[in-house]
Amino acid sequence: MQKGIGGSHCTLMWTNAALVEDRVLSEVLRAEGNMTDLSIDRFKIFICYRRSDSAATAGRLRDLLARSLGIDSVFMDVESIRPGMDFVTSITQAVGSSDVVLGLIGKSWLEVRDKSGRRRIDNSHDYLRLELETALKCSAELIPVLVDDATMPDESELPHAIAALARRQSMYLRNVTFHNDANRILGVIAEIASRSDSPWKRLQGHWYGDWGNSYFLVVRDSVRVVYDYRNGRILANIRGNMISGWWAEEPTRQPPDNAGEVEFSLPDGGDASNLKGRWWYGSKNSKAKSWRLEKVGNTIPLHVKVELLNRSKFPAGRQNS
Repeated sequence: MQKGIGGSHCTLMWTNAALVEDRVLSEVLRAEGNMTDLSIDRFKIFICYRRSDSAATAGRLRDLLARSLGIDSVFMDVESIRPGMDFVTSITQAVGSSDVVLGLIGKSWLEVRDKSGRRRIDNSHDYLRLELETALKCSAELIPVLVDDATMPDESELPHAIAALARRQSMYLRNVTFHNDANRILGVIAEIASRSDSPWKRLQGHWYGDWGNSYFLVVRDSVRVVYDYRNGRILANIRGNMISGWWAEEPTRQPPDNAGEVEFSLPDGGDASNLKGRWWYGSKNSKAKSWRLEKVGNTIPLHVKVELLNRSKFPAGRQNS
């Protein structure tokens, strides 16, 4: 952080090189043991689908979401369960711990039958039904996704345990317009992820200050920030009236010159128009410097929100106690 272009407006950009630098930074921080511990969960998405009905589309969607949000944020049964693990237990735990469940419904989804001619959806041990039942019971957002020409089933066509699925607002995912439809789904996921009951929620949005434009996103008990100067980013935990974490910038994203600790305090009286913080080169053993920000608005562009959701772009440091 050298005060070169702090007052100018720059464009937020990410590169593959930046991702490599992030991995290097993560190793450096762990080795030095001088950074704040950041125990921050990923935003998790579960894709529920019938293999004989929409496996190809599910895989295509999974690849797009993984590229956008990070591979560890997206769960699909085949690739995400380790050999030897109990399939039913794993699926139940994965769905129950997810934030969003995307239920893909193809044209034959409802009528797939077993060897005896019985609809598989009517079998209480059917894996897809188990996934949907779990999603309806837990706090995850369940979104039906209609593949190509599929239509939503009526409540009367569904087993009682998952009949509520028919009342959920659906989205389309057509292969002929795949990227447009998938981006709409990604936009909805981004909106869900940005919901928060935290007192820091009012700080979410667009800011401008010492290091150019900054965007704050609150995800559970964490705050993620991207800012203009040298593709900067911040990852921090919320602890009471404070957030504390670290900042990192190009070209190296390594302490002490291009990474260090940072903290902000929640403004007195709940004022969310001005924000003051402190940052350090490397650890707090160095001299603290001020960080001032003013609120511009509450809107975060979708492409920036997607970057903020990708936890893999915010590697965590660790501090020895």
